[in-house]
Amino acid sequence: MKIKLSGMFLFLGATLAANNFVSGMHAIAYEVDKKQMSMKVIAETAYDPVKDEGDCVYTLHWNRRTRFQVQKSVPFLSLKPGTPGWIFLSAKDAEKIKKGERFTTRRIEIEAQRDGRFGFRSAQKVYAPVYPLKKGRGEIELGGKRIAFSAPGTVTVFSNGAIEDLRPGVSKMRVYGKVSEKKFLISRANIIFAADKDNFDPALPSVLVVGDSISMNYEEALKKALAGKMNCRRIDGNSGDSNRGSRALPLWLGDVPGAKSRWSVVVLNHGLHDLKQKSDPATKKFAPRHQVEPKDYAKNIDRLLKYLTSRNYKVVWCTTTPVPGNSYGAYARRKDEDLVYNKILEPVLKKYPQVTVCDLNAVVRNSKVFDEWRKGNNVHFGSEAERKLLGDAVAAAIFKAAGKK
Repeated sequence: MKIKLSGMFLFLGATLAANNFVSGMHAIAYEVDKKQMSMKVIAETAYDPVKDEGDCVYTLHWNRRTRFQVQKSVPFLSLKPGTPGWIFLSAKDAEKIKKGERFTTRRIEIEAQRDGRFGFRSAQKVYAPVYPLKKGRGEIELGGKRIAFSAPGTVTVFSNGAIEDLRPGVSKMRVYGKVSEKKFLISRANIIFAADKDNFDPALPSVLVVGDSISMNYEEALKKALAGKMNCRRIDGNSGDSNRGSRALPLWLGDVPGAKSRWSVVVLNHGLHDLKQKSDPATKKFAPRHQVEPKDYAKNIDRLLKYLTSRNYKVVWCTTTPVPGNSYGAYARRKDEDLVYNKILEPVLKKYPQVTVCDLNAVVRNSKVFDEWRKGNNVHFGSEAERKLLGDAVAAAIFKAAGKK
């Protein structure tokens, strides 16, 4: 039995490959053949920088030993007291647990283990019964003691699933396995359950925002500015640097073969992750290399804009917002390094006159609203006034790109 989306769709450099599929990648299945126990998926691209091409369409296989799980995000307070869970920790908080001290965790996963033994399963991962107390607070039971912790708002719950839980063209998965006899064999697939939370008005055009945590800052202000005129959604999580964008953009767009894209406008921004540099907090010296070097950053953005414009998406490019002051640590940022990255993109943007540029860098640098923000070194925006100004600027660029007033 084949379940698929009909029609044709062309990917640049796409081949139905197995050898380049990497275990742990995210994917969307668009054709499922139960008789052959195979599926065609789009996934994070295995990009080859030498050939300047990559695969994002693959054929994967499963067998009777393949484990399908349904992955859901649920409120922390909805957990039944005593539910066993994986607690993910920083090195500092892992040491606190060993001392029986209060700790903080940002991630909890619920997946019952057969042996029921509790304790540390890795240096920064503990498996223990979880007891929700109130919003943001809970306890775990370990070594006969209850240890208090600060909790995340939601936890991830895994339950047994089946291939029938997969919705072709819709369900996002995280796929694990290996190549066997020139086929990628799935050992485990987490089918990520996503409730239809968009509540889009079908009469309105839709916007997808691809961006890092700055887009998270202005997300609500943007949606408010677009309300009643355009639907708006941003990708789940953080877009990260442009290397990741080059791999994941088709997946974020949901560009599955045979399906018409739901997005009229795509807002795109990478930069603040690319310009990170390792540094020594003691000497305050920066390492010479960036997370993504400027010349590679320019190539990545060129590739992304080529992909979007060749598919007739209306595109808004947001310039990288300023770095107000030096910050130090494993991944730090140098003051005004944003100017270097925005400058190197100028010739790239000239190649795509159809792209609407939203100069968020200028908005921040030229507005008194950001006077207090400029005194620090945090690249994020916390005040309502700051977020509103950014959201309104992005909304104006979206309207311009869409030809709306």
